[in-house]
Amino acid sequence: MLEVLVVRHGESTADIEERFEGRWDCELTELGIAQAELVAKWIKANYPPDVIISSPLKRAARTAEIIGAAVGLEPLYDDALLEWDNGKLAGRPKSEGDEFPETKDGPVLHWGPYGTESGIDLRARAQKFWVKLVLDYDKEGPDRRVCLVSHGMMIGMLFRSFLDLPICSDIGIKTGDTGVHLWRIEGKHRRILFSNSQAHLLGKPLKLNPLVCDPSD
Repeated sequence: MLEVLVVRHGESTADIEERFEGRWDCELTELGIAQAELVAKWIKANYPPDVIISSPLKRAARTAEIIGAAVGLEPLYDDALLEWDNGKLAGRPKSEGDEFPETKDGPVLHWGPYGTESGIDLRARAQKFWVKLVLDYDKEGPDRRVCLVSHGMMIGMLFRSFLDLPICSDIGIKTGDTGVHLWRIEGKHRRILFSNSQAHLLGKPLKLNPLVCDPSD
């Protein structure tokens, strides 16, 4: 059985400066660091991973480092987990979004205006990473839990890859700062155990331990 714990980075400087993130390599804010410390403590107590793989962008890498320090793991870094390449929008104030009408809300499916990554290329990147992840870690033997630290749009594409949704699917997920998803693969079965949990920010106790729960529930 393979469990995949998917974590979005904490609040970044782009959030408070109202800038487009994407490939802009901004840092975590003080609040973002505090959020990462809380999620790290929560993960250690409830879902300690065997492996951490992160986007190398600073906001995700710092979040992964904080989680890694809590659980005693050195994160691995993979460019495949980078956020959507938003081309000329990266780091620009959101007030300038109207200058880039085709892409201010996300990628265009079939092509990449203003130097952006197309929706098809973004999905292909997520799909390739997902297939490799499953091949590398979903093997016979002890149960494994892999923690992925990435970005909102990339997490959405990983979700579609996990469920084998079509490229044009309108089904997706949103992820808040240090929001956590837990997905499980058991043979041919794929299960969403929870989505966008921010219990660590609210101080709520966790009620589900998916490694011991009855899969028939």
